[in-house]
Amino acid sequence: MMGAALTFGSTNAHGQTTDMYSNFVGHWVGYNESLRDGKVLHTPLTLTVSEDSQHGRMRFDYVYSEKGNKDYDVLTRFVAFSPATGKRRYSGRVLRQRSTQQKV
Repeated sequence: MMGAALTFGSTNAHGQTTDMYSNFVGHWVGYNESLRDGKVLHTPLTLTVSEDSQHGRMRFDYVYSEKGNKDYDVLTRFVAFSPATGKRRYSGRVLRQRSTQQKV
């Protein structure tokens, strides 16, 4: 029986994986659906995924609604993969901003 290995990105001369996060990088705009008090809410959502090469991880920036709106919220999370161990590491909510003003 033959085995197969899953790799991300390209490999360098030493066989180490490089730039494994490049396929995740991008910018998406859509809506987040949530249930509050029995009502379905559709909140505008912008997701930006970028590489944090200084720390060898991906950065996920979630922007809910628009600045100035009551439901404006920004969450930032970080994720790192370790191909050598097959594990991933998540960070908690690192940055968070909430609007205290309501848009007029």
